[in-house]
Amino acid sequence: MEKKERPFISIIIAVRNEAQVIERCLNSLVAQEYPADNYEILIGNDASTDNTEAIVNGYVGKYKNIKCFFIKDLINGLQGKSNVLAQLTKKAKGTYILFTDADMQLPKNWIVNMLQCSSSKTGILNGYSLPLVNNMFSALQAIDWLMAQKQLQILSKWEIPVTAMGNNMLVKKEAYDSTGGYEALGFSVTEDFQLFRAIVNKGWGFDNAFNKSAPGLTIPEKTISSLISQRLRWMQGALCLPFKIRLLLILQALLLPLIIVLFLFFPVIGLSVMLLRWLLISLFLWYTIEETKQFSFRKYILFYDAYNLTLSFSLLVMYLFKVKLMWKERQYHI
Repeated sequence: MEKKERPFISIIIAVRNEAQVIERCLNSLVAQEYPADNYEILIGNDASTDNTEAIVNGYVGKYKNIKCFFIKDLINGLQGKSNVLAQLTKKAKGTYILFTDADMQLPKNWIVNMLQCSSSKTGILNGYSLPLVNNMFSALQAIDWLMAQKQLQILSKWEIPVTAMGNNMLVKKEAYDSTGGYEALGFSVTEDFQLFRAIVNKGWGFDNAFNKSAPGLTIPEKTISSLISQRLRWMQGALCLPFKIRLLLILQALLLPLIIVLFLFFPVIGLSVMLLRWLLISLFLWYTIEETKQFSFRKYILFYDAYNLTLSFSLLVMYLFKVKLMWKERQYHI
């Protein structure tokens, strides 16, 4: 990238009790193939009670482009991450803002690639991320992320706006300001979805960097309960999608009980529906794996559809029973 094409970039991270992962993230950010004097890393410490602050301060003392702010005041009724991001973006000097999370490890060409994937009309760009894989549970999560991002890519080509993922997201500062920022948007547990919709509604373009570079790597959920909490939070954004997309998601969640009922009363039809769905999903997944060269995922294709059906139905049940959502050791109502 030519020097004249190097705009100043602000990288923003909200952190809360991230001592186990924050060094991995910051090490990847200071190793970017982008001039250090052309980007800043702004960290908002959201009342961490572990060793996060001490670790971050060590980097602040070592790198001039890293700044950390202890966030204690609330603005406009915001809570948690939304509140932190609202305050950090006010301090951001960049033409573009890159949002990421403390549990992410970004490739060295992350900044350059995200800029190259955007255009002058792009207000918001969704990056490419995958969970690290170390067992079957994490592999199924990674496949789920891969499938979701492939679908987002297809929909973005059809100019159908859905969402962006806040752990790997580029936003043009001008586009962000046009929405009034997080303080004007109000509190949401899916602040990335909220910002995406606001920017698109202001007439800005959106795009997707899926499979255009190495993915950013995030930490997978370690337990079923933490996975459910993560997906319940994402579900809040999904409920604000256009009716046709919401209907498809609801039908997806109802497929498991439907297949079970068919199998009990009409075994041949039930088995046929189950096998046809599995075949179609598996073919689409195989194509996506080949396209992205994530060949290690091949051996899990057999199990993915059962995982997906079970998870979708479980989320629907928990939402209907108004299960409380735990996020960053804080409780929210859904």
